[in-house]
Amino acid sequence: MVFPHKHLLFQVDIAPTLTLLFGVPIPKNNIGVTLTNIFQSLTEEQRLRALELNSWQLLRLLRANLPQLCCDYSSSSTSNFNSGTLLRADSTGINFCLQLAKAVSAHDSWRLQNNSTLRSDYFHIASESYELFLRNASEWLSHRATDKPIHILLVAVVLMFISCLLFVCLAFWLFFNTYNNLWTSEDTFIFIAVILHAMSFGSSSFVEEEQYTWHFLTTTLYLIFLFTQIRTFLKGLNGNLSEVVSPIILVLISGRILRGWHQGGINWAHLPDISKLLLWLSPSTITFLHITSILSLSVLYSNSISILKSQFNLVLWLSYLIGACLVLLQSIKNNIANTILVDHGTTWIPQAVYVIGGISVISSLFGLPWFSSIRSKKGIFLGIRECIYDIGSSYVAFWCLLQLLLQQPVNAIPVLLIYMQHRASVSLFADSVSEHKDWVKVAAMYFLGLAGHFGLGNTNSLATIDVAGAFIGISSYSTVLSGILMFCITYASPILSHLSMVMCISTMVDRRVISSKEKFNWRILLESTVAIPSLVPLVVNSVALTSFTVVLLLMRNHLFVWSVFSPKYLYLCASTVSVYLGVLLIAGTVFYICYVFTIDKRKYQT
Repeated sequence: MVFPHKHLLFQVDIAPTLTLLFGVPIPKNNIGVTLTNIFQSLTEEQRLRALELNSWQLLRLLRANLPQLCCDYSSSSTSNFNSGTLLRADSTGINFCLQLAKAVSAHDSWRLQNNSTLRSDYFHIASESYELFLRNASEWLSHRATDKPIHILLVAVVLMFISCLLFVCLAFWLFFNTYNNLWTSEDTFIFIAVILHAMSFGSSSFVEEEQYTWHFLTTTLYLIFLFTQIRTFLKGLNGNLSEVVSPIILVLISGRILRGWHQGGINWAHLPDISKLLLWLSPSTITFLHITSILSLSVLYSNSISILKSQFNLVLWLSYLIGACLVLLQSIKNNIANTILVDHGTTWIPQAVYVIGGISVISSLFGLPWFSSIRSKKGIFLGIRECIYDIGSSYVAFWCLLQLLLQQPVNAIPVLLIYMQHRASVSLFADSVSEHKDWVKVAAMYFLGLAGHFGLGNTNSLATIDVAGAFIGISSYSTVLSGILMFCITYASPILSHLSMVMCISTMVDRRVISSKEKFNWRILLESTVAIPSLVPLVVNSVALTSFTVVLLLMRNHLFVWSVFSPKYLYLCASTVSVYLGVLLIAGTVFYICYVFTIDKRKYQT
């Protein structure tokens, strides 16, 4: 085996060269080859020693990848490379053993010779043999690192395709079983949007600039909602057009502002946008917008729950108010610290926000259903609706409060706009006149979450991940905690869409769950509140993940495989985790609420 590119230099060759020059160990997983031309000023003994150490490094990696490679390397003797050893190795291992044996033999002969002419000859033989072994071993290891077991990959793709097909078939079965094959323009567009998004992965430019795809799809869907409401008004079926149209207009305007807040993408990231303009201004402007967002969110949350309806809601509101004051204090403290250049490493404020938020959310989940079931005098139907909405409001409000703490201050307004988009959508879907199908509601909320993901400045490049925010409130380094916070920051908007679906689910609990005999129909309730909100995100994510996996395999030799396709695949895998977490949260919340109301209903009947 002869290396065809003897004089080529690679980036991996820099590490062993520098480490040997400075006398430190070579990185254990490095597959580089020492650049011998740089060692010309050293003695022959030092140059051979450098090649010998580099050979030890690659031999160790070869043994890890070739268990049958048993050529024990000893610089004091060449007898270890015997015929029995070679018989236990395959052809690749035999070649490596023979090349290294020749280098070791020449190196030992150089040590034993006193004749200068013979020493010079053995030196050249040893150095050339070492270089031949190193180049061949480095090339083989680099190919080994990118080996793709095609059979395993095909099995994985088939399994993913079967999983995706099952999700799609189950969704269609539920759709046709519920809506009697009645397709509308909204249904058709969402179906086409999912297909178009999956097809766009075939282009590296669409992958790099995916934020335009989701902005277009989300805006188009809400424009269809707008035209539908106007058409209903013209037919005389909607008496108050402004109440139904205003939430749609708010979503569209907020979406347009989000699109201009961060230019995003990869090819156009250098163009001016609102965030860059704010960063050029004084820090006080950003702090003012941050404080405004905190206060606005507090007012909106106060409006979303009936504070005086129950003491439990009042306690939740007070805990949220305390958390908002702490986030406000942290924002002011950071601004002062940045202005006068003092240390602002205090962690007790973020930690207090984590504790207050966690206790409040857990208390709302486990406490609100019991309080709602006890004080509900309007029946189980309205009791479940109000309870789901209140818990969803708590989820969303405390999640946004957490984001105002973790996100960069320039992202405070985008967090508020995304929250307003979801609140406006819930208000739109709660209107009795705007009769949208349940799965359309869920798809719209999911689309908002994906569009908001890019509205917060995220891209499909790993360079835009906010690493600094992942250490807020952590007194000592923790990979797990920092990773969780980084995940929360990056997928703030998609997770918010799942939390908002809990609010949106309350609009799906309609009178169909009560049969003609005034008996509560749990099957219909769970279909609309668990099955549909869980299936729609799973279908959209599964289609995207399966299609992009196929594209990634086809593009494995593409020029941009490492800079474009591989980072996007990492994002898709992390997005899959967020989808499953969101689905588990939705299903767990609804099942627990139904369980509590069932127990209370049985007690009431007895």
